[in-house]
Amino acid sequence: MPVVLQPKERDALWAQIAGEFTLFGDLDQAMHRGEAMPCEDLGRKIADGFRLIIDGGLGWKKHVPTPTVLTLPASELIEIFSRMEEQAISRYGDPEVFAGGGEAEIEEIETVRAAAASVFEQARLA
Repeated sequence: MPVVLQPKERDALWAQIAGEFTLFGDLDQAMHRGEAMPCEDLGRKIADGFRLIIDGGLGWKKHVPTPTVLTLPASELIEIFSRMEEQAISRYGDPEVFAGGGEAEIEEIETVRAAAASVFEQARLA
């Protein structure tokens, strides 16, 4: 049974991943300072995004009008989406999310969480 994301879920996830690609500078700095834990954390966030986009069926487009079939093994999807959900939840504590109201950002966070829940349910049935 394939794991499918609805367009809104997929687009919110893509936005979160695209935002995490800005972490390359932070990763570079942590690498030059020899800080292993930040490198692991930042590297994992970036790698998860690339994995979903390149190998997982998410693709490079910012928006898609149709459902997206994820093509990674269910066990890997559960691991990645567990981390992605955790990252989305951690954004609740970011003051920048709430600057200027933050309604769109909060909706994106909630949609990523809903996508993770949907993936967990579908992957367990697969």
